[in-house]
Amino acid sequence: MIHIGTCSWTEKTLIQSREFYPRGVKTAEGRLRYYASHFDTVEIDSTYYAIPDKRNTYLWAERTTENL
Repeated sequence: MIHIGTCSWTEKTLIQSREFYPRGVKTAEGRLRYYASHFDTVEIDSTYYAIPDKRNTYLWAERTTENL
């Protein structure tokens, strides 16, 4: 199986292009939910800089679980 995604659901050029996210999707939470409805994979580059906060990882999972 091949999984396809992008480098981030909040990547600046993805947001600025206004080609992917609907107009009403303006928060990181909304973007993640929308993104996860189209892709099953994403790079989380913040883990390169530090171990993610436990609460953040829980919220990421909570916001994408229905789309797995």
